[in-house]
Amino acid sequence: MAPRSSIDITFDRASQNAKMYRLWSDPGKPYARNLIANLSELPPYGSWSLGKDDWKDDHVKGKENCGRLYHGELSWYPVPGGEVVPLPLHVAVKWMRGERMVNQLRHEAEMYMGPLHRLQGQVVPIFYGFFTGKIEGVHIGCIVLEWCPGNEWMTFGKPDQKELADRWEAVQLLHRAGVKHGQLYKRRDSLRLWEGRHFLRARDGKLRIVDFQQARKHDCAGSMRPHEDLNIHLDHKCRELCFAEIHLRRAIEGGPDFKTPWLPY
Repeated sequence: MAPRSSIDITFDRASQNAKMYRLWSDPGKPYARNLIANLSELPPYGSWSLGKDDWKDDHVKGKENCGRLYHGELSWYPVPGGEVVPLPLHVAVKWMRGERMVNQLRHEAEMYMGPLHRLQGQVVPIFYGFFTGKIEGVHIGCIVLEWCPGNEWMTFGKPDQKELADRWEAVQLLHRAGVKHGQLYKRRDSLRLWEGRHFLRARDGKLRIVDFQQARKHDCAGSMRPHEDLNIHLDHKCRELCFAEIHLRRAIEGGPDFKTPWLPY
């Protein structure tokens, strides 16, 4: 039998019937440790919906192909003769149900383990593992990542020049690694609140790009030349990278009150 690793997940919920769920890594893809995660559903963190869902009070039953994002504490089972288990790490856990969403999580995990590996902890979150299982006949999957406490993106206003510069630098590094995110800047004529959900701040204050379920390996067609017009046609260039640069240039040229429209959705 191919080696596998496990994760035991419990939910910190106001219930006398709290359950523990055990999920497994894909066959032949074990991690260094068997993990333990306690996930919070209570303030101040709570959980966030990942798709339209009435979720209610059950982590398994309900509408399929949707999920939630949880804040959790991660530790692992001690290994004889191994290192001492440290204090729990703060992590983000994407919990998905439904085969289609589990496969999307698997794709995201493959991106973290592949082209994004060297960017972990710098431009993208640290990846701790991807686990699946079939519980009560339902396909369940979860991915465990570094927790980014600066994730209240819905309270953010229009990004300033420094924020746009940090985003542009991060997108550059992403594309140099051969990855196109696919959900970053959608327009070159405006900035949107919704785009901020992919740019979070980790505990070290540095920017992390998150959510790679739709990412693809990418041979980048290039950015703009230093003095190229912002209104050029972009058919033969990388739009995701160019749009990040266009918004930064507008902020630099326009100063603190740059006029790029801000759409609060």
